Amino acid sequence: RHYSVVVGPGSLQRNQMRSSIACAIIGAFLEFFVLISALVWFDVAALAIMALIFITMLCCVPTARRIVFLTRTFRLIQQWKELKMEKHEEWKYSGTLHRVRNVYWVSKPTNTLCWVAFGLEVVFLVLFPFITLCATDNAWIVLIFLLVCVLTVIKHYFDSTLVVRELGRKAIKESMVHRGFRALSSSSHDDDILVTGRPDWKSKLKHFLDISKHNSWRVLHRLDMVIGISGGKPQQIFSYIFIVFGIILLILLLKGVMTGTDTAGTYSGLTMVQNYTYYPAQDSFAYPTCQMTNGIKVSSASNTTLLDFTYLAILSYTNPAVTQQKLDEFFGPGVAENRDDLVQSFRAEAQQLNPITYFFITFPARPGFGVISVKGTGHGWDLLADAQLWSAAVFFQILRFLLPFGEIWNSIFNNLIAAISEVESSSISEVSYYKQITEFISFLKSSTEYTDLVVTGHSLGGGTAIIAGAQSGIPAIGVSGPNAKLSRLSFDPPLTLEDIDKNTFNIIPQRDPVAMIDDPGLNYQNIRCTAPMNNLLACHGSTRSVCEIMYSCGNYNRPAICECIDDEHRYPSPLAPSLSEDFATACANAVA
Repeated sequence: RHYSVVVGPGSLQRNQMRSSIACAIIGAFLEFFVLISALVWFDVAALAIMALIFITMLCCVPTARRIVFLTRTFRLIQQWKELKMEKHEEWKYSGTLHRVRNVYWVSKPTNTLCWVAFGLEVVFLVLFPFITLCATDNAWIVLIFLLVCVLTVIKHYFDSTLVVRELGRKAIKESMVHRGFRALSSSSHDDDILVTGRPDWKSKLKHFLDISKHNSWRVLHRLDMVIGISGGKPQQIFSYIFIVFGIILLILLLKGVMTGTDTAGTYSGLTMVQNYTYYPAQDSFAYPTCQMTNGIKVSSASNTTLLDFTYLAILSYTNPAVTQQKLDEFFGPGVAENRDDLVQSFRAEAQQLNPITYFFITFPARPGFGVISVKGTGHGWDLLADAQLWSAAVFFQILRFLLPFGEIWNSIFNNLIAAISEVESSSISEVSYYKQITEFISFLKSSTEYTDLVVTGHSLGGGTAIIAGAQSGIPAIGVSGPNAKLSRLSFDPPLTLEDIDKNTFNIIPQRDPVAMIDDPGLNYQNIRCTAPMNNLLACHGSTRSVCEIMYSCGNYNRPAICECIDDEHRYPSPLAPSLSEDFATACANAVA
């Protein structure tokens, strides 16, 4: 609908009509320009930009239709004024143009087609999901699905919004006719209703005022508001949100199917060069946690540095064939040992088939001590595991951000997240990687050979390490890992705040979206991220984190990492006063 006051004291002027059309065109252009600028700023590939431009053009169809509608209305007003305004020298009352666009069905579906469509909906939207969910042996999720089906049937086939909308249109039309307004119809799909308040309509105007005293327009306005609340923009917004989440989950599922569950690492590891030194706190304060305490050491000479655990966390991405070589390069020959035999022995005994990779690193100079390094996200199924474990926490974090004084609800969010996790099926819960790590820790403890254990990991591996460490009561150090404070009651067994605060530590880079998931415990370390602002995921990179810690804390006789000075990371070169060869040349020779 479109209402325009075309004559009288409050009539729409020519410049106002032109400015409305111009604003609509400029607004559509600015929306399109801002989208393209954002895509270019984020360094999106040209093919993806072209695809998004095409989608945006489809989304701009309603705006284009609105511009055409305004243009046609403008022309209609001008034509009407040319024909009618010449007969009236002065207008004491305002004349209104009511322009309505109605859509008519040209063809009517047959009963057979309707029953076929209904049968397909029942089969593919009810029976097939119902049988699939019953196969999971989870009564809760089946009951919830049936409840949603009943509500959907009521909403879809007994939609009160459609009834109210049609009654509202009919009531408005009948009211206007009853008040003596004149309707002009044409052969097109657009009905133009001209409402004029001429001086000789005094009796009908009096009747209009009498009706107004009975609040008829207020009732109609309230009816229109009910229609807007029930089926207007709020419904569209929530529909778009569910569609977006559905597309994201579908992409993750397809990626998981395409990438498979191969856990063998293909990464050959970082390139390292000895005798080059990063001194701590070169241009700012060093991080207070650069040196780890509480007796967590890899040698009797010094405490373990934060750099050591960061390196061990990202070591799990390397190919198992070169893991021992990379340990010898970083710690020195014979200092650290990759005990893959223990990992494989436990896997065979526990019959673990989950797609997760983890290493067990021991230090012969320190009997009883070992570090479990858990691999982070490596394929599509890992992304699905992330979504399964922390999607509820992300949802409540967004809800907390939108609510005024949202922090006051923290005390109940963990219970709500736990309630949501109750509908998780047993087959899905087996993908919870932390259970494997917790079982492996129990396996090591039961042998009495290893009494001092630490678990670490990056990304999903860091979140898994935090959960398993809190459950097992051993130190856990995550690098860019999701946290566990809000979702602590959703794990099996659940965590306590004391477990998280006492046993977990997370390294959180700036602008890292993964490390922002859930709330951290008492112990964590924020670190800088030197990546460009338009690269959203660069701060989550494992190499960038180890370079930042090495540059800020110093490398403490560990080898310098060549990737830190490349074009992606751009850290300054380490110093080597006793060597004539610069670091870049040494790295080139090491690669060769």
